[in-house]
Amino acid sequence: MREFLASRPDIDAVLIATGDRWRATASVLAMRAGKDVYCEKPSSMTISEGQAVVEAARRYGRMYQTGTQRMSESKFVFADELMRSGRLGRIHTVFAHIADGGCGRHDWLPPEPEPPKKECD
Repeated sequence: MREFLASRPDIDAVLIATGDRWRATASVLAMRAGKDVYCEKPSSMTISEGQAVVEAARRYGRMYQTGTQRMSESKFVFADELMRSGRLGRIHTVFAHIADGGCGRHDWLPPEPEPPKKECD
C-alpha cells in the first residue's frame, strides 16, 4: 500500500475497501500521500482511529468521505428529523451498533418461537 501510494502521483483519489480493521490506517496513509479518500464503512473501529482520520484530513488538506448509505434511507432520514426537531423530547442516551458487537444490549426482546419444521426446513 505504501509503495503504491508513493509510486502513483498521477492518482488524485482512492477508494478504501480493505478489511474493516485496515480502513483507518489506509485512509491516513493515502491522505499523507496527497490523495483524497472515499472509504467504505466502517471507516474506523475505534473513536481514536476516527479522530486520527479527521486529523489527517485537516493536516494534509484532503477531502475525505465515508460511505453511510443507510443515512440516506427514508426511514433513517425520518428518524433523524424526529430527533432533531425535538418531537422525541430531550434525548438522553443513544446506542450505536459497532461492527464487532462490542457495544449495546441485545437482551431486551423476548425470544420468538421457531416456526414449525414443516413450514421452514
